[in-house]
Amino acid sequence: MKENNKENIPKLWIFLFAGCFLLGIFGTNFWKTELIDKSGFLGDYMLMCMKQVQINYGEYFWFLCRRRIGEAVFLAVISSTYLGLLGIYLYISWIGFAAGIFMAGAGIRYGTKGILLFLGSMLPHQLLLIPCGVFLIYWCYRMCMILYYPDRCKEVYYGSKKQFLLRKFIQFQVILGVVIIGCLMECYVNPYIVTKLLNFF
Repeated sequence: MKENNKENIPKLWIFLFAGCFLLGIFGTNFWKTELIDKSGFLGDYMLMCMKQVQINYGEYFWFLCRRRIGEAVFLAVISSTYLGLLGIYLYISWIGFAAGIFMAGAGIRYGTKGILLFLGSMLPHQLLLIPCGVFLIYWCYRMCMILYYPDRCKEVYYGSKKQFLLRKFIQFQVILGVVIIGCLMECYVNPYIVTKLLNFF
């Protein structure tokens, strides 16, 4: 069978992420008192705790792995059901909304310094995790489309269904490997960057 490698990630994903990102920004500005002022988000006490916290790197690493690998496994399992597409859209929406809230909250609190803190909190691990996340979403999308919506899918797979699932399993192991590397960077490198940025506050 002939495989079409020209299938692009649906533009809907980009619009969905951007829309939810803007919604998070607008929502944070609209409910500024409740979300920022009363919650103590990035307040003086929170920043002081961030500066003084002693990190147990072993426990922190396993915490990150459990959270991020758990998200990937959950999304992969959902993609193997009829709810796969819904799960993908909800996942993209949540990421965009949460990023919008965090960036807007940091910006409202500290202006440009807050935006820099937001960007610094993403380095360097997100340089790996963001592309990996995009590939994971695309992986889940193709899995769900081929299994449940073959008439709407622009590609077909070589060999039997068992061989297809084996290839997808191997690809998923690669994804998890990249996630683990990202967790290592988030655990051992990112705290140093954030600590240096907090010196400006």
